[in-house]
Amino acid sequence: MAEFIAEISSNHNGDLARCRRLITEAARVGCTGVKFQLFRIDKLFAPEILRVSRKHRERRRWELPLRFIPELANAARDVGLKFGCTPFDLEAVDELAPHVDFLKVASYELPWLDLIHASAATSLPLIFSTGMADAGEAWAAVEAALESGCHDLTVLHCVSRYPVPEHACNLAAIGTLREMMVANFAGDWPEVAFKTGWSDHSVSPGVINRALRHWAADCVEFHFDLEGDGAEFAAGHCWLPDAIAPVISGSFAPVSPECDGTGRIAPLPEDLAERAWRAEPRDGLRPTMAVRGDWPRTQPESTHTGPDVFFIAAGQGLGHVARCLALAEAMRDRHGADTFFFTPDQSGPLALLARHGFNHSTFVDDESLVRDISFLASLSRLGGPAVCVVDADTPADGLVRRLQADGHVVVVIDQPGCTAGDLGIIPSFGWEPPAGRDDLVGGVGYLLIRDDVIACRDHIPADPDPRPRVVVCFGGSDPNELTARVSAALHDVAGEMRVQVVLAPTAPYSRIKAQVLARRYPEQEVIVTGDPLEAIIAGAAVLITAMGVAVGEALAMNTPVAVLSNYEADAPTVAMLASTGAVTDLGRHDQVDQYQLVRELTTTLAPANLVALRRSVTGVVDGNGAARAAEHIARLYSQRRTRPC
Repeated sequence: MAEFIAEISSNHNGDLARCRRLITEAARVGCTGVKFQLFRIDKLFAPEILRVSRKHRERRRWELPLRFIPELANAARDVGLKFGCTPFDLEAVDELAPHVDFLKVASYELPWLDLIHASAATSLPLIFSTGMADAGEAWAAVEAALESGCHDLTVLHCVSRYPVPEHACNLAAIGTLREMMVANFAGDWPEVAFKTGWSDHSVSPGVINRALRHWAADCVEFHFDLEGDGAEFAAGHCWLPDAIAPVISGSFAPVSPECDGTGRIAPLPEDLAERAWRAEPRDGLRPTMAVRGDWPRTQPESTHTGPDVFFIAAGQGLGHVARCLALAEAMRDRHGADTFFFTPDQSGPLALLARHGFNHSTFVDDESLVRDISFLASLSRLGGPAVCVVDADTPADGLVRRLQADGHVVVVIDQPGCTAGDLGIIPSFGWEPPAGRDDLVGGVGYLLIRDDVIACRDHIPADPDPRPRVVVCFGGSDPNELTARVSAALHDVAGEMRVQVVLAPTAPYSRIKAQVLARRYPEQEVIVTGDPLEAIIAGAAVLITAMGVAVGEALAMNTPVAVLSNYEADAPTVAMLASTGAVTDLGRHDQVDQYQLVRELTTTLAPANLVALRRSVTGVVDGNGAARAAEHIARLYSQRRTRPC
């Protein structure tokens, strides 16, 4: 009996409850398996593409959160389905292997033999699709899988067109693939189970029927959605439950034999447009090197009409980079700026910049930084001054003066005491510019919030769990180990709540901390993930954290906050926030003992107080601060360029 695998692709919409419904529906209509995709946009597309293509950057919103994988595996097995997933990079293979029943390599990644080797080496059953491949590429992929130890191999014929018309399906290729494997590989690998099948993009009952009845497909994979609201449904290649159910049950549907085609394993005319967008065999990123060299120059974003802007995000953690990134997106997308980042050599910030398509480099000291900026500015297509935005956790006066001496317009973030810059932006709660300082703007209306955060606010998935959800996150450094303190306190007071404790994977000893916390407090969900934090915060009853960028982002998503401070300097800001009614002040860590912390959290998490917090949070942060700040920078730059010599 043939296997039917429901390919969820990106129709999950980032919603765990929706994922579960898709799994349940796949079982109801008669599937034997369900498959998801695990990709990260910066590991899928080459940087050259992300820098110039907003539509490719925005596909990060199609990503499946890594933390969903164990839950989805359990949900699938609970309804009798095999659970599989497609990895799109080598790291994803290792992340998936402990949880899945099979792996799938997509047509676009078929030329990347390293991925096939890694997937086959797990000893899990392996499936791959041959869309756009020629016979030599299909042969090489089979050989790579066998050489790396695969004992259960399914090769699916497919046409990489979305949707593909019936006449272009070339179903006879199913037979050709079977003959190729039996004639050339089965004798040398008698222990391997070789199977063939059809990966459907036709949405045609007749095509699937002929693939099964005439070409004896062992497996049919099809794209699956619930009701047409999935991210990929509009393309036209996805099945709905009531349409696929009779096909799986075996009802007959006629189709023209024209769908058999020639049976050749070769790119069809319908494949050619996508063939060059496959993964490059040398690095596994899409598209091929040839396309990376030519395609970006044809895109509108490659022609910048605005200023050259250099962002210097110098500090520990992600806070400085996250603020600059929000401002950089506003400058790039609203003012046509050509942007470039300089950061310390830290993996977290560099990965974040890559995801959002920004050119970046690292620096060691101010001298090398000024030299590099001077060189890059000399290559400007506009001539005249460049804009330098400095966001540092140490006084920036000296660096600012050196940049100004080179003729640059300098903007300083969050240093009201710095008098050397041309413009100061103070993204801070309760701050107001002093009288006579026209070079300073700021306050709550200038909090630098990224577009992704606002997108999460506007698309919060429904949560079938009725319990209030409490998120605990103290960032990547957590200098005073507040995560452990709060987890211990919540163990005593949050019996009727769902607690999620988030540890950044880049934090020291994060994996060990996660194991300790999970063992001590098994009722809490400990998350060690590189998934974007905003997607976890959105919709929570309250975020417990220290003062930092996450506070503003949570409030922008209408999530109340409870602040346990690290530093004395935070006290005025926390007090001001508490006056809004959307924030609770838990005190400073060294002035609150554990008994007091338990009492404070008991009060904070009381149902009536959570209702009051939720009522007060709307509108505290509107999320438009980056756009306002970008307007000031664009105006300042325009004035400087038009100033008479």
